[in-house]
Amino acid sequence: MGHCESGGLLGLGSMAAAVENLLLAARTEGLGTCWVTGATHLADDIANQLGLDPQMWLVGMIPLGYPLHALTHGPARPTHLYWRGFPGREENPLPHDKRAHVASPHALAEPAPCVLVVDDHPAVAEFLAATLEAAGYRVLRCPGARQAMEMIEHEQPDLVIADTLMPEMTGFQLCRQIQEQVPGLLPVLLTTTSYTLADEAYALENGADGIVDKPVRAHTLLAYARSLLHTKQLYDQVEAQKQSLAEANEQLRQLQEAQANLIHLIVHDLRTPLTSILGGLRMAVNNQYEADLTQEMVPLAVDAGETMLGLINDLLDVAKMESGEMSIDAEPVPLREVFAEVRETTLGSALERGLELTVEKPEAEVFVRGDRDFVRRMLTNLVGNSLKFTFEGRVRVWAEQDSARGQALLRVQDTGVGIPPEAQQRIFQKFGQVAGQRGQRRGTGLGLTFVKMAAEAMGGGVSVQSTEGHGSTFTVRLPLADAPEG
Repeated sequence: MGHCESGGLLGLGSMAAAVENLLLAARTEGLGTCWVTGATHLADDIANQLGLDPQMWLVGMIPLGYPLHALTHGPARPTHLYWRGFPGREENPLPHDKRAHVASPHALAEPAPCVLVVDDHPAVAEFLAATLEAAGYRVLRCPGARQAMEMIEHEQPDLVIADTLMPEMTGFQLCRQIQEQVPGLLPVLLTTTSYTLADEAYALENGADGIVDKPVRAHTLLAYARSLLHTKQLYDQVEAQKQSLAEANEQLRQLQEAQANLIHLIVHDLRTPLTSILGGLRMAVNNQYEADLTQEMVPLAVDAGETMLGLINDLLDVAKMESGEMSIDAEPVPLREVFAEVRETTLGSALERGLELTVEKPEAEVFVRGDRDFVRRMLTNLVGNSLKFTFEGRVRVWAEQDSARGQALLRVQDTGVGIPPEAQQRIFQKFGQVAGQRGQRRGTGLGLTFVKMAAEAMGGGVSVQSTEGHGSTFTVRLPLADAPEG
């Protein structure tokens, strides 16, 4: 009697017991390379049952007998060797099962692949499921092809093994439905009790990936499962790469479109002040430098030139900071002086738009640590941005101290159109834009990008609070500094 830990009892004839015992003994001692068994099919089944090394050969013909009782579960490989007829020998574990290691589906993917078994014969379905589960696959069972389509939709198995002859719908019809309704690749292996070349051709015509005759041998089933699941794995990898490539192509298309839009926006932003410069100078020239007109036009041309220079500087400095080439010489920066410079620079634009500009210089001198030119340009950009999107009311600039955190808070508040919540982070991104209102054109967005990057480079940051229709408040945080000596 041979005994397995799974609890099954298998009665064999005396010849079979002797052959099996000698085989296991030789294998344990590392001597087994060839052994004698029955017919070829039975030899393959026994080799798979015992988990023999695939390099072992099975030759010869000696009848081994049959089980006295039908097994109620799938084949289970013994895990221990029970010595019979060898005095002094005790029970020993069998050597490591190389074939089981090779056949493990965990080498293919994680988690274990899922196989859907569709068969209306419970015993056959039980055998197929037990064999696949013993090899490490996750198995789902379904008694009919119609229910199988619902399970495929909800469970998304990696492989379907279906009988060809089932009530209501055949396995061939199930193949066609899978081909027509299931996206991607879902391999199907058909089983049949009547295998002919015509069956094979009909199965392939209907989309099956293979067909095997019943009774299905365990090693044949596992070989097909490994092959078809490997094919699906490769297919899924290709599809994932195709999707990744499509996304990369779309990103490239968007970048190319953004580049084209950027060139247009930069040219537009630079052309506006250049037009003001040339218009003012031409007017002065055409009027033979008439004193009053020249005194009016030349300052306007200078202001437009400074605006153009600011745009160019923003573009160059953002590029330098992105590449890490920008170095900042930090020093104590007096806010009272910087506020006065910002007011002088932006007051003309405010008056031209009919807006009130209030720049509240700190009562006591406050110093921040950073680059003076950067601090001035940050405030100038924020005030200019507020003036652009404010059509009535005022723009207010002031400073506060957060002594607990050692920071100065520079605030710019307007009564403009406000910023939608979903755009309040995007406006600080390079070329981030918000749709203009009341006919206002969109800009490159470089001004606010410069503010963010410059503030962070000096150890601070920038944020915005805004409500559509009720204005915005920008806050720049910079580290406080002690007054310079002398």
